[in-house]
Amino acid sequence: MAITSNLPLTELLEQLKPEPRLWVRLAATESDGRWIARLLEVTSGEQPPHWTPRRWEYPEAFFVAAVRSGTQVVRWLTTRKARALSRSVSFDELDDTVSCERRESGWTGGIAYEPLRWPCEQWQLVRSQSGRPQLPFGHLVAASSPSFVSFDAAAASLLGVQLNGWTMSGREFGVRRQDMRARIVRVRVRPAELHVQVEGGSLRGCVAELAGDHAGPSTRLGTNRPRTVRFPLPEGLPDGAWVLLKQGSEWLDRRFLASPYAQQPQADVEFEVEPLARLDALVAGGEGPLTEFKAEMPADGDESKRRVMKTVAAFANGVGGYILFGVSDAGEVVGLTSAASDPQARDRLAGLVSAWIAPLPGFAIDVLPATDRPGRSVVILTVQEGTRPPYAAGTLPTNYVYYARRGATSFPITPDEVGAIVRQRSA
Repeated sequence: MAITSNLPLTELLEQLKPEPRLWVRLAATESDGRWIARLLEVTSGEQPPHWTPRRWEYPEAFFVAAVRSGTQVVRWLTTRKARALSRSVSFDELDDTVSCERRESGWTGGIAYEPLRWPCEQWQLVRSQSGRPQLPFGHLVAASSPSFVSFDAAAASLLGVQLNGWTMSGREFGVRRQDMRARIVRVRVRPAELHVQVEGGSLRGCVAELAGDHAGPSTRLGTNRPRTVRFPLPEGLPDGAWVLLKQGSEWLDRRFLASPYAQQPQADVEFEVEPLARLDALVAGGEGPLTEFKAEMPADGDESKRRVMKTVAAFANGVGGYILFGVSDAGEVVGLTSAASDPQARDRLAGLVSAWIAPLPGFAIDVLPATDRPGRSVVILTVQEGTRPPYAAGTLPTNYVYYARRGATSFPITPDEVGAIVRQRSA
């Protein structure tokens, strides 16, 4: 399902009304004596992984997680009012239109949504008022509720998410209707074979397919029993590879395995590949959010060092990444000389990371022979997602600069963005 915009709200309400149980997470703030809803997440199908009953009350905000029937939620959205913690909460900024998009199981792309075990229809409710609503500033502290450094941190904890560089807008209103017919549980990419583990109550008649830039193999499922589908990979993973479960013309679940569609690591996708195959895959994927190419190791000058170290800091502030030395900007494996990749050179690179990045993230340095370049090597610097953000590049606190990765470029970030990273990682 592609994004379908400007659907009437009544279409969503008709689907919610028969639901016996909906898992609801709601946050509201006080404004001029009224309580205004700032966050609403409604999930059907099965309980979200980090959902738990909540009742957090503060002078200017409250947070609730509770089970409600479809009839109750429909009444909220129809009347634009909800009753929570003995307060009347207003939804009067809610528009009469919604958008809808299908999402795969385990999807992690939404800043305000935790991954679900099943694929879902994600309905986005529209707020009519423009601009960012005024949210409480400062700490949230109350006698009978947990303390949070900010409204953002409390909202992230309620939703079971880390916001990864973003802040709450006060307009996060969504409904996720889980589709429990079929799902992909795990994908394992082996050197000569692909394994796809599937389950669901309506597997029979579904088709598991290895798709890509060219037509690939598929298997029709004959029973509803969980099973593992195997696809041979005589020439390795095909370009643009992705796997999907489909029923007729409808895809039920999917996983992207190769560039340009696979943008970040997926917890349920495992690659068992030889080191050279790993190098080939990183090069083939091109530069992007997780990969950077450098034809040479950093030179002695500070500017050359900063060009590399800013990317190390950006990867640590994000989800990690790889810097490949010996690969040109155009993606050509040119290789490094033995002197540029010997143990002394690797020790120098490790020393630069230790001297330039604060605090120090986890990292590793590997050396692989350059494809079709006898006697030359590629050095891969793997940077792990940092656990103590934010991370800066610089040799002294007076010249520290903080960076984030946007596309294939590492950008300086503002003090506000630095604070957002700290709050979101601590939530």
